[in-house]
Amino acid sequence: MGKYKNIFTIILILLVIFLSVFPKVFPGYWVRVLTNIFMYGILASALNIIAGYTGYVAFGNSVFFGIGAYTAAVMMTNHNWNFYLSMGLGAFLAALFAFIVGFPLLRLRGPYFTIATIGVNGAVLEIVNNLEFTGGGEGITLPLIQMSPQSTYAFFYYLMFVVLLFTVIITYWLSRVKFGYALRAIKANEEAANAIGINSAMYKTLAWMISAVFTAFVGSIYAYWMTFIDPAGVFDIMIG
Repeated sequence: MGKYKNIFTIILILLVIFLSVFPKVFPGYWVRVLTNIFMYGILASALNIIAGYTGYVAFGNSVFFGIGAYTAAVMMTNHNWNFYLSMGLGAFLAALFAFIVGFPLLRLRGPYFTIATIGVNGAVLEIVNNLEFTGGGEGITLPLIQMSPQSTYAFFYYLMFVVLLFTVIITYWLSRVKFGYALRAIKANEEAANAIGINSAMYKTLAWMISAVFTAFVGSIYAYWMTFIDPAGVFDIMIG
């Protein structure tokens, strides 16, 4: 067993090295393709925290993607904020939103919770659609990054790659600690988990907040990458 583990570790290290030099070897088209793959890998890992570990399928998780995207867009365009500060604020607001709506929504279970998340996503979409400072339904244009096309592709590639690695490491770490065991206990039998002293409301809300942070990170990066977003595009439930 240890032998196979060592082989897997070596393969993983070689894969990370290969992906690290990928933009220097392959043309821009394939760099963009792989950047998209990284993006959906992050979204899948983030959704896995609330849906996979906890058993609460959130079809409306794209609300956090939209919050991250619009926070970055509004702060960078209207207030000349630095991208990284804007991305951090987007993650904070997404986590705060997950906390606020988490306690009432996470009392629901099964399809009721799933439908409720879709409803929340739709409600936020309509709010953004009717706000003047977000550009409304016409969308909003972000400042262009001042780099050559090849450097721009590499910048967003490495940004997505780093966030993907961070997300996967955190997700794996959560599965090995008490927090992750508590989430799996809730998924298996929430009543039994409560009976043995697990505060399921707190754990579920924290899981959704962590999921929201990673999803918002991707939303911010996507907005800066595309340089233009609109509500229908970033609050699409097919994203998250």
